[in-house]
Amino acid sequence: MNELEQILKTVQKQWGIETVQAIIRKIEQEDIIWQGNLKNSIRFKQQDNGDITFLMKEYGEFLDEGVNGSRSVYTTAYQYRGNWKGMGFALTKWADSKGLNPYAVARSLQEKGLKPRRFFKSVIESRAEDLATSIGTAYNDYLSGLLGNQ
Repeated sequence: MNELEQILKTVQKQWGIETVQAIIRKIEQEDIIWQGNLKNSIRFKQQDNGDITFLMKEYGEFLDEGVNGSRSVYTTAYQYRGNWKGMGFALTKWADSKGLNPYAVARSLQEKGLKPRRFFKSVIESRAEDLATSIGTAYNDYLSGLLGNQ
């Protein structure tokens, strides 16, 4: 890997770190915290070529994009299907911590859906320009250094 590639990979890594921090701040601002599992799962993975992929617990995607119920129309690819009783069982621990009936919550979610919270993809997209600016600055600094050494 040449010097420029290493510099650009470092810039991308720093952007990844800052973007993870921004996502976590958004989760805290939107109060999307129960036990902290979602917040603690936010991370990024950097490929050898510098490309970055952001990761989180699978259920975070449903919270981020929302889920359609039988009487809701969110702009999402997700929809509740199947037995709401099974979902109620899966929600028991959370619902009990809130003093709610998990089966009533499941039935309500199946009908009303889950409103999008927009804490993940929207933050990444909003920070894309910052990455472009940082890469441009790093590239210009690198070229200035080369020209200054001639």
